[in-house]
Amino acid sequence: MVQNNWRGPVVDEYEFDICAGCSFYPCEYIGEFTKFMENHSRPPDYDSLDGNILLSEWDEANKIIKTVGATVVEIDGRMIEESTPTEVVDNRRSTGFLSYDRVGLQNGCIMGPRYVRQVECGRKSVADGIGDHYQVQLDFDYRIEENVPDRWEPKQPVVLSAQTGQGKNYFIENFLIPYLEDLNYRNKTKFRILIISNRLALKRQMEIHIRDQDNDNEKDEQKIYSFKNVADVMTYQGLLNKKEFLERVQKKKRSGYLFVICDEAHFFTSDAIFNPYTQEILSFIVVLFKKAIRIYMTATPYECLQYICEHEEYPPVFYHFQRDYSYLNVKAYSEIRELYDDIIKGVNRAEKWLIFIDDKAKCQRVKDELEEKGEKMGISLQNDDSKAGKVYAVSADSKNDEIYKLIVQEEKLVKGIQVLITTSVLDNGVNLTGIDHIVVSDMSKVKCLQMVGRARKNGSNDSKTLYLKRFDKKYVADRIHDLKEQRKAYHDFDLAYGDLNDQFFSRNRDEYSFLFKYFHGNETDWKNAKHWFGRLQEEPVRLFPNIIARYLLDRYLSMYEYICQEMEDELKRIEASGQKIKRLPGQKYLEHQLSWFGKEYCADDDQTLCDKDKAEKEFLDFLKLYSEEKGCIDDEEKEVFKKEFTRLHDAAFPREDKNKSRNYGINLMNKILEKKSLNYKVESHSKYWQVVDFIRNPDNTGQK
Repeated sequence: MVQNNWRGPVVDEYEFDICAGCSFYPCEYIGEFTKFMENHSRPPDYDSLDGNILLSEWDEANKIIKTVGATVVEIDGRMIEESTPTEVVDNRRSTGFLSYDRVGLQNGCIMGPRYVRQVECGRKSVADGIGDHYQVQLDFDYRIEENVPDRWEPKQPVVLSAQTGQGKNYFIENFLIPYLEDLNYRNKTKFRILIISNRLALKRQMEIHIRDQDNDNEKDEQKIYSFKNVADVMTYQGLLNKKEFLERVQKKKRSGYLFVICDEAHFFTSDAIFNPYTQEILSFIVVLFKKAIRIYMTATPYECLQYICEHEEYPPVFYHFQRDYSYLNVKAYSEIRELYDDIIKGVNRAEKWLIFIDDKAKCQRVKDELEEKGEKMGISLQNDDSKAGKVYAVSADSKNDEIYKLIVQEEKLVKGIQVLITTSVLDNGVNLTGIDHIVVSDMSKVKCLQMVGRARKNGSNDSKTLYLKRFDKKYVADRIHDLKEQRKAYHDFDLAYGDLNDQFFSRNRDEYSFLFKYFHGNETDWKNAKHWFGRLQEEPVRLFPNIIARYLLDRYLSMYEYICQEMEDELKRIEASGQKIKRLPGQKYLEHQLSWFGKEYCADDDQTLCDKDKAEKEFLDFLKLYSEEKGCIDDEEKEVFKKEFTRLHDAAFPREDKNKSRNYGINLMNKILEKKSLNYKVESHSKYWQVVDFIRNPDNTGQK
């Protein structure tokens, strides 16, 4: 095993202690942090709300004092001022903030030399970055020789960290497979490559489904498909069901799998929260294929790399290719409805959209709303020459849908479809060509980058528009609630089967309570348990949780709780400022997301603010219309007025009634108008209401 030969050049001076000795410096972590801090180093007149902390407090967990105008941190027992609004970039050396994922970085950067053998590849193609390192040498017993300089070997795994489109699959098809064919010819062996991949296997399945409509999806996931002459492809999900077969294959001396490729390796962590088998699958791969060269490929190694390192015996060789998102024009939004006008007008210009939504039911709802909005705008979203419209939404039945199969197989929008609305299930599925706009709606860096990667860049001159969602406190609080429910389930499991014991219950009683709640209780508990606890074929009675998911829970909870508190502080500052500055809670995290792509926040590219400007004008025009032309609002028209007032207000401002389906009454309407200093009032008379404009009617008796 080669140790030092993998190291690239190391710089003389590092800006952060966490980066010392790193060949990747400055990597995207540092680039993101620098960009994020630049976004918060603007002069106070531009960003007077975000530049200061409203309340002084000691944050024991992070050893930080928050004060007005500065942040003070504890470093080596000393209290050091971290920053002021105008000096934050110059003082970033002493900050402890490199990521919202503080648990993930508490032991240092997983991409650093402490954990991996680094190979800095810049913006090369994957094949150029690897060179001839994959060309192994066999000994007399047809085993791969060890300790050969600059050559891969089984006990040192390989990680390829490269952005979508840099040639990971091209390297396999045009370099690795031809090399193995030649190796077999020269040595009279029959070695093969195993590719474990949702993507390639899914594509092969779709080809089969198109020919045979009666195929069983679940059975297909367990199959091994031949690819080229020396490669086999199968899904991660089918791997555990082929244990005995794969064990027999690997015992053969002159055949078996010489290379095992884990495509989209972020699967081990990105699916862990809802797939109880990802840790078992990773452990199985490491143990079963210990005599093969294990290659982990992903565009987003930030989470999965830690768990790969923990399962492997030796530090992996880590090829890191720099990201480039200069082709993206990034805009912000808060609600998908803010984009409807742009989507419909884009469809009218023959542009193509890829929209990620968080659940299938909402996918269909957005499709319906787009089509309804298109009719009102006089732009049809139907196709004359196809049974499908221009908008296609993924549903629970899409796997068997002819159109979806063609999209997956051909890797482009087909049959006149211009808008694909899908859940993140597609982010491990296919890379689509010809996409002009990408809409993402997730807080996870890994998921966002994967979603963006699904729209393949076409040449050096290609550009795309990315829409990033700004999240509010409620969304984050809901995520925290869901994660705590899952953590509670793991605690109940430990009481029933683990090291914990409940002094008020016997072990049998704890087991009964656990099984009754999660496997005989309400539908929600049962559905959750299916994703949180697994069973293996050899031990079908025994339940087990996903260890990776348990580790991730602590990381995610820490991160989301920090973000939630940050949003609460933002809201306090906005409410306390008394200034009409268009800043929304969630702005800081949005700017953190922008830093993933090396972008800065620009109000001109904020669809929420643009939409709010338009919505505020429509609301004021509505009030003006009633005050100047409509006159009296009689009993029959009151309900219509209340409904329209509520709709237009909520489009322009945050809702003022917790009951989302209730229209505002006259008292609440007047409180809203006074709170926003809009100079209007809805006066109630014996038989009618009247909207009064105090500027145009200064002598009105209702004047404030």
